[in-house]
Amino acid sequence: MVFPGLKKWAENNSWTVGKDRIYGEYNGYYFTAFDEQNLKCFVAALPVVTDEQKRAILSDLETHKKELGIGEFSLENSLLSVRLKEVLSPVTQEKMRNYLDHITTVLKEQKVSGTGHCFNCEQEVSTEKVLLNDILTPMCDDCYSKAVDAILQAERELETEDKNYPIGFLGALAGGIVGAIPWIIVSSFGWFVGWLGFLIGKAALKGYTLCKGRLGKATPWIIAGVTVFCVLLAEFVSFSLMIYIQASQEGIPFSLDLLLLILTAEGVPGEILLNVGIGIVIALVGISPLFKGINQEVKYMVPRVEKI
Repeated sequence: MVFPGLKKWAENNSWTVGKDRIYGEYNGYYFTAFDEQNLKCFVAALPVVTDEQKRAILSDLETHKKELGIGEFSLENSLLSVRLKEVLSPVTQEKMRNYLDHITTVLKEQKVSGTGHCFNCEQEVSTEKVLLNDILTPMCDDCYSKAVDAILQAERELETEDKNYPIGFLGALAGGIVGAIPWIIVSSFGWFVGWLGFLIGKAALKGYTLCKGRLGKATPWIIAGVTVFCVLLAEFVSFSLMIYIQASQEGIPFSLDLLLLILTAEGVPGEILLNVGIGIVIALVGISPLFKGINQEVKYMVPRVEKI
């Protein structure tokens, strides 16, 4: 999602608004901007940067850090990333312009190449606007074609790579069972435990990765299935344990027949289903960020390139 501040900047400066960021040209350089928590991030793709130029740029940003309202900055792999702080109020249009005016002046003073050089081959050639991993870069036609071919090859290799799903599944199952222990303990005392469901999902993912399961499109479904199974298993074990404890206290021999009798008693199945249902919902909601993270990791395993 693009917040109003960046959206207004894009409208006023003829930048493109994407799904969660904006990008465009400013004083001969391409910038990509997006929002983070209490920060506005600006990334500049710089095709050719020498070590001397890098030191000069970073030194200047450190000197003017307070003046420009900069929280963090870095220059790695020809990407200059600067985060402007939003503490008590949003970064204004004026502050964004002040930063971009300042940094582009510094880049020109240091003779850092901009949109006239290809980000890949670093040659001074005719370039087009290309999104490389969601960052706006200048790229020549030849490099763009090579990048597309390389990505298609990488996608084919990723599809055919052995993800070790069977062993990963066993690891997820073992992790989910371990993660179900808190549920069993708390539930055996008769307390509501649905909120503990997310621990099972996290433990399942941990078990999956520890057993060398590789991330793939099926990974979220494996974790979700294991989580649901372990929630059901944990509720059954905890209920059985609770009946065993109560039967022992009253001197009644515990047996499978006794357990089935209580499970089918009026009102009991509904109570169990309610607790299990809430537990599954909370578990899946709790691990939904994990799903998003897994999908993002899978997505970023292969570079993305797109002309705009």
